[in-house]
Amino acid sequence: DKVLDYALWLTVRELEPYWMPEFKEGKLTFGGDAKKLAFALNAVGNKDTVKPVLALIDGGKVPKANAHGLYLLLTQIGGPDELAKVLTYAAAKDTAAPQRVEAVKAVEDAIRGRKVATPKDASALAGLLADADARAFALRTAGLWKLAAHRPAVQVAAAAKDASPPVRLAALEAVALYGDADAKKFLEGLAAATDQPEAQRLALIALAGLDMPLAAAKAAEFLTTAKAEPELADLYAAFLSRKAGVPALAKALAGKKLNADVAKLGLQAVRTSTLTVPELVDALTKAGDLGAARKPPTADEVKALVADVEKADPARGELIFRRKELQCLACHAVGGAGGQVGPDFTSIGASAQRDYLVESLLLPNKAVKEGYNAIRVVTLDDKVY
Repeated sequence: DKVLDYALWLTVRELEPYWMPEFKEGKLTFGGDAKKLAFALNAVGNKDTVKPVLALIDGGKVPKANAHGLYLLLTQIGGPDELAKVLTYAAAKDTAAPQRVEAVKAVEDAIRGRKVATPKDASALAGLLADADARAFALRTAGLWKLAAHRPAVQVAAAAKDASPPVRLAALEAVALYGDADAKKFLEGLAAATDQPEAQRLALIALAGLDMPLAAAKAAEFLTTAKAEPELADLYAAFLSRKAGVPALAKALAGKKLNADVAKLGLQAVRTSTLTVPELVDALTKAGDLGAARKPPTADEVKALVADVEKADPARGELIFRRKELQCLACHAVGGAGGQVGPDFTSIGASAQRDYLVESLLLPNKAVKEGYNAIRVVTLDDKVY
């Protein structure tokens, strides 16, 4: 209940002068419940609460199940030494895999969100870099802190052919986060590995975060020989998600020839992003020799398509809806599976007329359901959401 949650949050905040001294003296422990403690400390946002939390952890009196919550709390209020302590906890043999993953992810989020500096000792990260569950988060953490000692392990993971795509992408992102000439050289090398198209694609995505003009030039070359696979949507998204990415890629595509289906995947990525980027649309249309844009359907064409629904195959329709390259599930859900950017489609057939549904597929921007208007946010580091 949002109203009750806010009332409790405000109560805790207003009464801080009464309960905080008791907490600092160890008289108030919230029954050892880390969730309650985290709620209270987050409400007041007091940096002076780190020592009492450390005392609770080191005292050994808090149940193990609650201690995990205290470590997560440290990532929200602690500094470099506290984050190092959380990594040590995560790397311990008796820490279960779900808790380990949650702890390392919380450390990564703290570095990104609160710009927590590098600790004096981050040696606990070494074991986590080889952990099957927490590896991706550990790799990015090493890159965010620019840890020279762990750089060889990061590069090995980035070049490993047998690594899963999520882990390999995390490793490549980590390389880019080092942000120096060596990082650029390493990513350029992988981006030129024509015998490894998967590695090329992932390296280009990472390179886009380090050197946009270079990444755009390399990506344009890569797209001229790329196969029309759904994974190309991720490459296009790397440019669409950065303010400088769209003009850079559009410029790099000038004079290039792409497979028509490769260009169509790019146009699909543009539509999914909800961005208005005519320069990139024109560049992809010309490169793929797609001709003029399709004209809006006439009333008679919509009527004919509505009539075809009577003899349509719903099972085949579902398979089309779930195709990765069409990106339907990125925004819409059916039966609880899918995105939440757009309306849930579970009961759409019973609540909407067929002609409205057909027209919405062909002209998705003609009528946008209330509460689902797209909002574009550009961050200070020029990332687009």
